[in-house]
Amino acid sequence: MNSNALRALALAGASAVAFAVGARADAVEEFYKGTSIKMMIGAGVGGGNDTYARTFARHWREQIPGRPNIISQNRPGAGGLTMLNYLYIQAAKNGSEIAVINRSMLTYPLLDGQGVRFDINKFNWLGSLNNEVSLIIAWATAPVKSIDDVRTRELIVAGTSASNDSVKLPSLLNNVIGTKFRIVAGYPSGEAMNLAMVRGEVQGRASIPWTTLRSTEPEWIRDKKVTILLQFGLAKHPDLPNVPLAQDFAANQEQRDILNLHAARNDMGRPFLAPPGIPADRLAMLRKTFMATVAAPGFVKDAQRLKLELGPMSGEAMQKELQRIYATPKDIVEKARAAYNAPVKLEMAKIEEEKVSTPIAKVQKKGSRVIIKHKGKDVTLRVSGSNTKVSIAGKEAKRGDLKEGMSCEFKFAGDRASAIACK
Repeated sequence: MNSNALRALALAGASAVAFAVGARADAVEEFYKGTSIKMMIGAGVGGGNDTYARTFARHWREQIPGRPNIISQNRPGAGGLTMLNYLYIQAAKNGSEIAVINRSMLTYPLLDGQGVRFDINKFNWLGSLNNEVSLIIAWATAPVKSIDDVRTRELIVAGTSASNDSVKLPSLLNNVIGTKFRIVAGYPSGEAMNLAMVRGEVQGRASIPWTTLRSTEPEWIRDKKVTILLQFGLAKHPDLPNVPLAQDFAANQEQRDILNLHAARNDMGRPFLAPPGIPADRLAMLRKTFMATVAAPGFVKDAQRLKLELGPMSGEAMQKELQRIYATPKDIVEKARAAYNAPVKLEMAKIEEEKVSTPIAKVQKKGSRVIIKHKGKDVTLRVSGSNTKVSIAGKEAKRGDLKEGMSCEFKFAGDRASAIACK
């Protein structure tokens, strides 16, 4: 075959490849045009994962061919485990259903596994928005100033449920490095745990992300109202060079390996994923547009405004990292699992209902959150569409009818409003 013929054949091949790529791109756009993507969030409304996910979704749709609507749906049951089982077994495998999970679920099958009906490494990972370090903090009046202090005297910390990191992390440290955390569980949310510290019901809190503390309670840091005792991750956060890692207190390599296994998930702080089996071209597009959105000026500006720290990891890198974690030697996994699941003595919080008459300072998320002034502090109350009784001028109303400036009487326990009666 002469050189002209070879050149013609090469050009024809290149054209065929370009046509195929273009056809696949057109097919992806055609699939998403005029449709919606359901984005399930394995956490409650208003928390860190929810804020990251909803903010990101507004910008992500602009990058996706066909510009589908992204409809957010909170599904926090069992810490997001129920949602993951659904995603693996029942969700559509066509790229129309995706999820955002709590990072604790990344290693849950390895360290606990109860109720798991999925293979973590068969999910299609789309990317993570940041890496994260979890903190253990003590209120300034607490009788401890370091983790070494907590190894010799008790620190009372708030927790939510027995399966949550707010309970699991201090329990793990008690079992591995000999701390003496006393855990009071039953608080419904991070905001309720923070309020419990302010009230003096507890002396500290475990497993609060640095980004959450910095964005929601900046005055605590500025005014030194809390002492940051420890950070939990594979590496120190650049903002916290003088705060020790949990691994710094390991007495030997085995303890260090156990703590590293638990901390590994923090590098994937806000994980997005899709079910197994979605078409390869749609998966490639979702991963590509995920990373493009993280760098998009509009999203970066929004993230800065909301003080959301970014440190993205691609879906491909997540897939490899999870495979590495799940290849941990069995003896280390067994010891880490034993430390993680050792029986823990819990006290249950007594959350009494309060009654306050005050104007609404701010309304958020279409009435699902209201901010009021209480005891000299801004307090955010959760307003349930089904469990909060709302009335205005004596008539039954919806939470969406609540407006800034309305003078109301609030009944609430922790951060959950049971009744709001406005004039």
